[in-house]
Amino acid sequence: MNELILSSVSHPSKAFAFKNAKLNEISAKIAEQSDNMNALYSEAKERAEAINKALAPLFGELLSSKCYKDDGFKSVADYAEQTFNMSKSMAYMLARVGKEYHNEGGELTAKAVETLSTSKLAELTGVDRVAVAKAIDSGELTADSSLAECREFAAKHKKPGKEKLVPTFNLFAMSGARKDVVAENVTKEELESLAANYSGLPFYTSVKIDGDKPSAAQHFIMFSATGVCAMFEYRPYVSKSATTKGKGKDVSSLKDMLAAMSPAERLELLKALDGDEGEEA
Repeated sequence: MNELILSSVSHPSKAFAFKNAKLNEISAKIAEQSDNMNALYSEAKERAEAINKALAPLFGELLSSKCYKDDGFKSVADYAEQTFNMSKSMAYMLARVGKEYHNEGGELTAKAVETLSTSKLAELTGVDRVAVAKAIDSGELTADSSLAECREFAAKHKKPGKEKLVPTFNLFAMSGARKDVVAENVTKEELESLAANYSGLPFYTSVKIDGDKPSAAQHFIMFSATGVCAMFEYRPYVSKSATTKGKGKDVSSLKDMLAAMSPAERLELLKALDGDEGEEA
């Protein structure tokens, strides 16, 4: 899979000082077209975010009302996939953000919605909204805060509740035979937004390659309206330092990780890998 990576930095003056005059001429034209392409992607990214902000409250209303059930849909994600060919992870993210920050938060979350992108708000779902509002007011969270910073804040301010096993994954960007680590130990819902931020490409579609299976590797593609695309791979995350219960044995494989789980935990993992990550909870 070929991948085009665009730099947001171009030659400021379009004037080059190579010895070869033809090289200077071609370089100036490349710089000009690169600027045009960068502007196109910046505009596409802004438009995609504006659409996400408009969709989130609508999907949040669906999640709260469950009106899709009357027509036989099992979940918001099932409805979105069948009706609009939208990925389940995207629908789930929009629904959670819409419910918690657009529809239920009122004035408490209005500034967070205005300040943070939808993908960053997704990192803060299930978080004490008073803490989020205070962080926005104090400048602890800003529009420039990264997804990782939002995730760290969320870990410190999660609402108390029943702990639930959530499978996590390592995400890789593929370029020919090379695989670059994008993120480690992230949930399935985070994969799409992380890949979008890494590639600068707004749209997602899942793909299946020979040998793909939940216990090993799975793949998806991010793409643009102009046909630029990038492939990503994700695999179940296994902590190198984890130990099996009571045995002190290093967990170095998925088999060891499963052996360390209780039957109930293994069942929960299998349900989540099927794409039902607690959406109806």
